[in-house]
Amino acid sequence: MGGKNCQCFFRSDVASDERPDMLGQMRVPSATDDVTFLAYLNRQRSRGSIQLNDEDRYTVPTIHLNFFSDPDNKDIEAVKYAVKAAGELIKTEVFQNIGMYQTFGPDDPSDDASIEEYVRTNTVSGDHFTGTCKMGKVDDQMAVVDAQLKVFGTSNVRVADASIMPDVTTGNICFPILMIGEKCADFILSHNPRKI
Repeated sequence: MGGKNCQCFFRSDVASDERPDMLGQMRVPSATDDVTFLAYLNRQRSRGSIQLNDEDRYTVPTIHLNFFSDPDNKDIEAVKYAVKAAGELIKTEVFQNIGMYQTFGPDDPSDDASIEEYVRTNTVSGDHFTGTCKMGKVDDQMAVVDAQLKVFGTSNVRVADASIMPDVTTGNICFPILMIGEKCADFILSHNPRKI
């Protein structure tokens, strides 16, 4: 793949607690002199949904991402904060000394409305979807699986992926997913002990 990649976690000015709510990433591809700043909102308040269209398992479901749908607008404010932070980073002496300048971003980096339009127009998912099949107690109307990852109302059906996470982790979800899979394997083996 080549190039350089630097990541950091930071808190926006609308973070709900002490934990970082943003992941910043700076990429320098090996084939160019360009630098790309990316910001990922890790603790989003907006909620999407998946809708099954019929009983055919091969029918593609309808996915509603619902970016920036939280009633307090904290998600959009957090991402706007990150865009402003990237703009300020470009202005630092270190980046100015190497000739860094902005070529892509909001039309007017000092105008809040311009930044919001840029964010709403250019936001995409980080492809780390979670929480569509929540793990919880049987009396939780949003829960789909129990603590043993069994789907409520079925027998011998478990879910072992990021969809069972009731809350999103701060960082990349790869390792938590691996651990969910390992735990599910333990559950299955404990109920069906066989020599391997």
